[in-house]
Amino acid sequence: MKLLTATTAAFIAIFSFAARAAAQTETVLYAFSGGSDGATPYSSLAPDSAGNLYGTTFAGGASGIGTVYELSPHSNGWKETTLFSFDGENGYGPESGVIFDQQGNLYGTTISDGKHGYGTVYELKRSTKGWQAIVLHNFGGDESGEVPEGNLVFDNSGNLYGTTFYGGKYGKGIVWALSPNGKDHWTFKNLHTFGAGSDGANPSAGVILDASGNAYGTTWIGGANNAGVVFELTPTPNGPWHEHVLYSFSGAGCVGGLIFDTKGNLYGTTFDDLIFELTPGSDHEWTETTLATVASGPESTLAFDSTGNLYGTTLDGGTAGLGSVFELSPEPGGLWDLTLLHSFIGGNDGSRADVGITLDSKGGLYGTTYAGGGTGCGGSGCGVVFHLNY
Repeated sequence: MKLLTATTAAFIAIFSFAARAAAQTETVLYAFSGGSDGATPYSSLAPDSAGNLYGTTFAGGASGIGTVYELSPHSNGWKETTLFSFDGENGYGPESGVIFDQQGNLYGTTISDGKHGYGTVYELKRSTKGWQAIVLHNFGGDESGEVPEGNLVFDNSGNLYGTTFYGGKYGKGIVWALSPNGKDHWTFKNLHTFGAGSDGANPSAGVILDASGNAYGTTWIGGANNAGVVFELTPTPNGPWHEHVLYSFSGAGCVGGLIFDTKGNLYGTTFDDLIFELTPGSDHEWTETTLATVASGPESTLAFDSTGNLYGTTLDGGTAGLGSVFELSPEPGGLWDLTLLHSFIGGNDGSRADVGITLDSKGGLYGTTYAGGGTGCGGSGCGVVFHLNY
């Protein structure tokens, strides 16, 4: 399989992005201020059934090393509540967002500190004394990995899955699972170690699961061209899972994760500005199609709406060069129409959108930027949570 570099779909998408920018209404729901408040939100948002939004900040909080926060809608605006501040013992610097279990507890990771200094998996439980943190796993920098950057995912049995950017036998990262084993006890398992032969290396995003329990993800480098891969991991009765490299990139690998459509096709972004689709064939052969080229860093995981449109963000680009939100809409003949929905301009607005979009039931788009929102945090702003009415 060969990467498509100049498809008709990509050409039309580039033209549409330049010529058909759509005016949307963007609202900054909250601007972080640093200090005891959070700062630098690198994570996407998790909504609950009541319309509240949950996320993490990489810095700020009581110890200056990150927070978990809640945003709640009120008649006079949105209220931010810092639910938890990390203190080093339970981790330092959460880059991933949080996910819910069925009881409403929150789960996430930090990239540093903890018992061994290589990051943690934590659970936040709601109690009468507020939210209490439980460290489920301390990464050890060896076979248990180090620096877990990506989001977590649950399977139907309540097991947690994630990745680490470093660690493992070759120092190139791992895919791991945590299985509940009694009250507040979890069993850790290394499912796959990256870095051997033409395998991928250094996964930044987490994994997703299909209905059969197979895991899919991306790596930043490695593969046949040392430019990253898309991989599948299949459970085995005992020991590590079996890996299939579904596609090796020839330009640059992936920082963001993958999503499925209803037909089982995979979608993602690459570090060299491509939006791609992978279509399954026989015997683990997948076909890659470039849907669009979005200049200036589409590093985020994409999101589908109910009508099949794709949404994402860029780190740079847009009219001010400070990042943007875009939409890809399917057109007849397999083409995709690319529309610029919003350009961040800094100042009181956000800048530098590094993570994906969350959609509500009314078509509204929510996200974060890690800078902008004022003049704090060295003048560049401490980041915002935004809403785009589309």
